[in-house]
Amino acid sequence: MSKAAAAVQRSCEMCGGPVERGPRALVCSDACCKAKKSAYDRAYASSRPRVAVPKVKTKHCPGCDQRLPAHAFHRNRSAPSGLNGYCRECRRVQVSHPAAAAKERARKERWYSRHRETMRRPGESPLVGRAPPA
Repeated sequence: MSKAAAAVQRSCEMCGGPVERGPRALVCSDACCKAKKSAYDRAYASSRPRVAVPKVKTKHCPGCDQRLPAHAFHRNRSAPSGLNGYCRECRRVQVSHPAAAAKERARKERWYSRHRETMRRPGESPLVGRAPPA
């Protein structure tokens, strides 16, 4: 076995044996390990609290200034209503319009130029460019 293959070879999370499948595999091909892993995953998922998204029937879109049904908006779980701020049609126009894309690109470039010194670079400590804690 080559050094590269040895470095990539992983061990099973359940029994510690070798994993023969791809780099994302977490358990070996043993049926017992697969059953244990799936039981663990189910228990973990059921223990996590579910965040209830409020049921909204209509929502106001600031782009077209209309009150539209909820199915006219994309989902956004991080929003309080559980829906995107703009309707699908307004969002499609925002994304596909060349002037809007150029404006967004310019906004990101301005942000990056202001925050360039505080950003973490690959391979550096997260505290590079920041004052040490007092």
